Amino acid sequence: MLFSCERGGDWERVYPQGFSPTELSFSAKGGNATITSQRDEWSFVDTVIINGEFFYFIRCDEILTGYWGTNLKPGVCSDSLFTVKYDILKKYIEIVEIESSWFKITKENSKHITVFIEPNLTGETRQIRFEAGYLSESTSISIIQLGE
Repeated sequence: MLFSCERGGDWERVYPQGFSPTELSFSAKGGNATITSQRDEWSFVDTVIINGEFFYFIRCDEILTGYWGTNLKPGVCSDSLFTVKYDILKKYIEIVEIESSWFKITKENSKHITVFIEPNLTGETRQIRFEAGYLSESTSISIIQLGE
């Protein structure tokens, strides 16, 4: 028996992404918000777009060596732009927090993402886009913050 489905049809019924909201707006004062998932199984995609610039998170050596093996270790990787926290969730290393100088995005649990945005005194609008999903399907979540 063959089973096929198209995205948006049966695919969404079997693997619903269900993130809500997928667009957040903040004033220059900043603040926080919660994004909810219908699924229990999902993870962050290891990329983010900030103000139109694409960034890929590279895992630390000690995390990378355990990623496919049996020596899985949670950890934190930092560079001049980001601090990315990894943890073991359901037998895999996953991103659980992405932090920069002006935002923090945290996987609180299997149903909730918390977004915290610092005040924006730059006078420029700031934008973040990240993705979260299950298997090969992901949902893009966009955040915009006005400048003061």
